[in-house]
Amino acid sequence: MKHLSTLSAAFAIAAIGASFLAASCETESAGGGGSLSISPSDTTLAIGQSVTLKARGAETYTWSLEGSNNIGRLSNNTGSTTTYTALSGVGVDQIIRVTATTTTSSGDSTSSYYGSGTNETSRVSTSSASTTAIIRHR
Repeated sequence: MKHLSTLSAAFAIAAIGASFLAASCETESAGGGGSLSISPSDTTLAIGQSVTLKARGAETYTWSLEGSNNIGRLSNNTGSTTTYTALSGVGVDQIIRVTATTTTSSGDSTSSYYGSGTNETSRVSTSSASTTAIIRHR
């Protein structure tokens, strides 16, 4: 019977972890304690000019260009900053999306009255959000 209770506890911990992961979703802005932002969020560039974009509000960031018009490029796709360079497309807007992820963990520790030792459980929560910036080409 002891093996059955250990197995049940393992399934319960796995179910808790799965429920936290299932709670993750992509939104236009992060909710709760902080918000995801890009600075600047709206700017105009001439062909050949560049702007450095900075994201705030999370731990990890992934940058991408929306659409397939190939009118500009990003210096990198990860990190809190990237540089966008306007290559072509006078009069066309480029949308840049940043997707951010934050992982938090918490642990509980309880002592067993009948046995020796400590039971520890750890909860991991991952949340993600995304927002966009608009680069206008002139």
